[in-house]
Amino acid sequence: MLPLSYLLSLLFVALAAAWKFFKSPSLAEVPMESSYLPFFGSAFGFAAAPAAFLRRCQERWGNVFKVLLAGRTIVFFTAPEHVALVLKTKALSFHPIVQEICVTAFGHEPEFAVPTNWHYREVHALFTRHLVNSGGLDPLVQSTSVHQQAFLRPHVEAGGRRPLFSFVRQGLFEANSRALFGVAFCDRYAELLDNYIAFDESFPILASGIAHHPMLTPLTLTVVLAYRGLAAGEAIAQSFCDAIENPSLMDGCSQLLRDRNKSAADAPLQLFQEMAKETAARNMAGTQLALVWAANSNSVPTAFWTIYHLLAHPAAWAAVVAEVQACLPKHDFDACSSWSKDALDQCVLLGSAIDEALRLGSSSLILRQAVADVSVIVDKRPVPLARGERIAMFPALQHMNAALFDAPEAFRFDRFVHATKSQRDALRPFGLGSTLCPGRFLAKYQIKSWIALMIQLMPNVRLVPGGAPAAFDKGRVGLGVYPPMADDAFIEFDALATSA
Repeated sequence: MLPLSYLLSLLFVALAAAWKFFKSPSLAEVPMESSYLPFFGSAFGFAAAPAAFLRRCQERWGNVFKVLLAGRTIVFFTAPEHVALVLKTKALSFHPIVQEICVTAFGHEPEFAVPTNWHYREVHALFTRHLVNSGGLDPLVQSTSVHQQAFLRPHVEAGGRRPLFSFVRQGLFEANSRALFGVAFCDRYAELLDNYIAFDESFPILASGIAHHPMLTPLTLTVVLAYRGLAAGEAIAQSFCDAIENPSLMDGCSQLLRDRNKSAADAPLQLFQEMAKETAARNMAGTQLALVWAANSNSVPTAFWTIYHLLAHPAAWAAVVAEVQACLPKHDFDACSSWSKDALDQCVLLGSAIDEALRLGSSSLILRQAVADVSVIVDKRPVPLARGERIAMFPALQHMNAALFDAPEAFRFDRFVHATKSQRDALRPFGLGSTLCPGRFLAKYQIKSWIALMIQLMPNVRLVPGGAPAAFDKGRVGLGVYPPMADDAFIEFDALATSA
């Protein structure tokens, strides 16, 4: 008879084998990255260095794996070929993501925030008409240029030193808002910028839904972080509720805001007035709050990083200055001159510098949710996704791919002048497919106009030496372009005499 110790050893081996058999992922299961923090999982490691974190996961698990991030398990698809695969899988939809953010961040009622509703389609049709199609886009570009010039004039006449991020944020926000919503509206609601800043700074916690999570809602920190943003968002929404009730508040607004629906007379926010017959005004105001946030949240940091990198590389700045001087007519303060998008299109070096800043600073997550049980075939093997599971793609993995971009950590302002198709396809800061950001063209033209105006009106602008290098605020990972961690990069420029 075998010794008892031997039998126990055999039993232990058998149990271990059984455990491994039943607990290890089968060929069809998606492997899970291990984490030790309840609820938060790998959120902190991912936020600190997302591309490096995902590459380590790729080495362990392959190109498809699960990660626990702040209470939600996400299935990551990390290979370039997965983009087309996700797009053609109809059971993977962006609609549930939109609906959740509309409710948690913009204050919509759940039944209103359904992307298949007629009003959602109407509003987004207006975005396409005025932000994508050339006929609607050019007037907005020119109007924004005029308002940027008006903002810059007193600064140019005074000269001096400015914190770069705050300066860019105020200038772009005021010009964008006046071009979209009208001067009268912006003058009446002078606190719009301060409320936007408070809302934007709280946006990560609002959009994540953590503020509404039953485990975390009682925690004082969560309440404090969320309250300021919620209050600021409500203040912005209330200003638009006022305008829906009294359209004269938006006299002089853009055609995007004036555009009519099929049977309405031409009046500001007429479409929203039609929608108000079916739903509360706060829902329409939430749509306007979303427009305020979307028009600035990525444009501002993109402009900041483009200017910062160009000024930090004198040869790059000199090349862009020469291009602007050669391609764009001189702005005349008194004539309120503006640049068309066709004129701005000639600035290819400046456009490349903006793309390069986006490549380096974009941290967007492209999200989808399974609206039905589905099996996605990856490398001839099924990847099962249950209804309600979320998948993500992280374009910055390819932005930092040394096989695509030589010296990917370096800023090269002319990298995209002669970019290959593979390089251009890899640059995805604005999403993809039907969820591609409709404001992407307007944003780039606004940034081009702003930088070109700085070149013309601040000919001696420079970075103040001696400061620490600007760093990304990693707390915004997944939400677009990183803002700087601190507003401690300063520019200085000489006063420029202008006619009275």
